[in-house]
Amino acid sequence: IIVILLFFIYRLVELPTKKITEVATQFSKGIFKETLELDGTTEFGQLGQAVQEIGNRLKNADDRQRKFVSNVSHDFRSPLTSIKGYVEAMKDGTIPVELQEKYLDIIIFETERLNKLTSNLLELNSFEDNGIVLCKSQFDINQMIKQIAISFEGIFKNKNMMLNLIFSQKEQLVYADMDKIQRVLYNLIDNAVKFSPEYGLIVIKIAEQEQNYKIILANAGSEIPIESRDKIFNKFYQADESHSTEGNGVGLAIVKRIVTLHKGDISVDCKNGITTFIVELPK
Repeated sequence: IIVILLFFIYRLVELPTKKITEVATQFSKGIFKETLELDGTTEFGQLGQAVQEIGNRLKNADDRQRKFVSNVSHDFRSPLTSIKGYVEAMKDGTIPVELQEKYLDIIIFETERLNKLTSNLLELNSFEDNGIVLCKSQFDINQMIKQIAISFEGIFKNKNMMLNLIFSQKEQLVYADMDKIQRVLYNLIDNAVKFSPEYGLIVIKIAEQEQNYKIILANAGSEIPIESRDKIFNKFYQADESHSTEGNGVGLAIVKRIVTLHKGDISVDCKNGITTFIVELPK
């Protein structure tokens, strides 16, 4: 009888305790391969479920951290590649002396963008805490888009792509945080370039309304699945995992947060292989 009793105690107490301890130790080391499958009706089973839930949350946090590092690397790589390319082209004579001032301006612009990206690392966390303060002013949205488009000149040339800007001749003033709207437009163009084929076309036009301006950006390329269109603005979400090297799931999340902070709106539509992003900003 004593042997049988000890056996049941071993099965009911020692085995679950040992398993929970082993798995918890693995979780503490950042190893999340083990899972706990215990009877949830017992106290040990409920304890095991609680430990498993903690492990799942730790794993998700670890995955987010890895993606964050990847996102940061991508954001820094893009302007650095642009700067390196233009400097090398000036050095080897590909860009003639009479055109160097133009490309030096682009390099300065990209350098400034790197500085802003550094600040954006902190800003990304601030979005989650609702701690963003907007520094609003009036500025010409047309001029901003033209300036950003210049910084993509080298990328468009490499992919044999074209950019068509459809603007009014007059100034079109929006009232917003200039730096943050610059980030919105850069991210949207950058996203369109990534998912456009060689010899593709990107069209940007401004539509004026009574209280708002609509910034409409359209490109032919990978069509976003219907089930993903409400999710693409979520942090780290990728509609097409086969394009994981192209996107990082952060750019559009930042776009959405910035537009929302401005009490604006952003939407996406796909028809006949054309993806269109529409951003509404107050005048």
